[in-house]
Amino acid sequence: FTTKLLFSTDRRMTFRKGAIFIQSYLKKIGINAVPESLAFPTHLDICSKGDYGISLRDWTSFKPDPEESAGWFYNQARDNTGWVASFWGNKEAIHNMEVARDLPNTPERYKLYDETDKLAISEAIYVPLYQAATLLAARDNLKNFIWNQFIFVRYGSVEKY
Repeated sequence: FTTKLLFSTDRRMTFRKGAIFIQSYLKKIGINAVPESLAFPTHLDICSKGDYGISLRDWTSFKPDPEESAGWFYNQARDNTGWVASFWGNKEAIHNMEVARDLPNTPERYKLYDETDKLAISEAIYVPLYQAATLLAARDNLKNFIWNQFIFVRYGSVEKY
């Protein structure tokens, strides 16, 4: 069969090369994936309607909590903008995410996220391809250069002395 392989280089320049690799791999198993580069707002609009086959996306969590990723990925009803676009309406997953969100950090909370991760993986609603690396270099004459993987670098506060 033939399907579109949507991506936006507005989000990540490496998506163009990734789409070519994915197209090649899928062709070996009889899937004709047609790469299509889109402006990111257009990409989101298409994904919000579920009118796509494959979509290359990236995600960055802003805090070290499973709710920041799993809570969104597994509960489509929380977002209609196209960011969360699996359209996976699994009732068990939605229930687990709604309950886990309100629990303190306890074994019960971790169990709900773990069970839901396993369920999502078994149904392949998303296929994680890689973790992007962030390379930063700084000299010792910089002040206020702070990097945290959850908040990025705030270059406005960096001073050179």
